[in-house]
Amino acid sequence: VKMYLTKFYKEDLRKRKRRFTDCTKAIKIKIIKVIYNRYFHNMKFEEIATKTGYSIRRVYQLHNEGLDEINELLQ
Repeated sequence: VKMYLTKFYKEDLRKRKRRFTDCTKAIKIKIIKVIYNRYFHNMKFEEIATKTGYSIRRVYQLHNEGLDEINELLQ
């Protein structure tokens, strides 16, 4: 029984890690969309919100998160 529970727990842990990784990838894709549109297509934040379907507030949040990540990479 203990071996079965250990195996079950490990499988569940792997699934949770995979789900977490998928979520973080999705978040990073959102950040990339905002940064890419802002600096490579020179779009205004309002245009990005309209194009992506995010609220203007969310666009600002993602933009700030993106700049923070870029800043960490450059340090």
